[in-house]
Amino acid sequence: MAAKPLHRRPVEPPERDSLATRRDASESPAEGAAKPPKAPAKTGRRRAAKIVAGALVGVGAVVAAVRTSGYRLPPGVKLVSLSPWQYLVVAAAARRIVDPDSPDAPTADAVDVAGFVDDYVTRMPAGLRADVGGLLGVVEHLAPLRAGHRRRFTNLGPEAQDAALAWLERAGGPFAGAFDGLRALVFMGYYRDARTWPLLGYEGPTLPPQPARATQAPGGGGP
Repeated sequence: MAAKPLHRRPVEPPERDSLATRRDASESPAEGAAKPPKAPAKTGRRRAAKIVAGALVGVGAVVAAVRTSGYRLPPGVKLVSLSPWQYLVVAAAARRIVDPDSPDAPTADAVDVAGFVDDYVTRMPAGLRADVGGLLGVVEHLAPLRAGHRRRFTNLGPEAQDAALAWLERAGGPFAGAFDGLRALVFMGYYRDARTWPLLGYEGPTLPPQPARATQAPGGGGP
C-alpha cells in the first residue's frame, strides 16, 4: 500500500519570516510576565442546593422511566397535577407515615391525603413540581431496591414499605432531606382535617368571649 504524500506548507521568503517573527514578538506578552488571575468559581449553598435538586430530579426521572404503567386509580378520582402512578405513591406512603395508632383515628385515605397533595402541587412553581416528581420516582423504584426488595413501592407490603421509607430517611447525598419533604406534604394533608386534631391534643381554634354590645332603638336618643 503506497504511503500518502505529505502536504507541506510552501516555504516563505526569509524577509517575510523575519518580519512576521518581529511582529509576533512585539504583540506577544513578555516571557515571565504575570498572567491575570482567573475569576474564582461561584460557590455557595444556593448553587449546592441546585446541584442536589438536579441530581434528585435526574435520578428520579431515570428510575421512574423503568416502569410507569399498570397503575389504576380508584373510581371517581380526577387528578389536576399528579400522574396516576405519582398519586398512588403518595397514597401508599401516606398510609405508612400517618398509620393510625388507634381505631378511632382517621386513615390517610379517609382524609384524602393524596388528593390534597395533588391539588397542592398545582400551586407550586415548575421547578418544585419537578422536584416532587423526582422524589416520588425515588420512593417508588429506588428506595425498595436499596432496602432489598425488587418490587416497586406500591406493590410492597406494609413492613417492606416501612423499610424502604427508613432507607430514604437515612439516605444522604442527593437524597438528604428527601424524606422530610415527603413527610411534610403528608402531614399537611393529614392534619388539615379537624378529625385528626385530637391526636395532637388540639381542640380547634377558639375565640375569646366578646362583650355584648348595647343596642339602641332606631333613631332613638337617650331617655
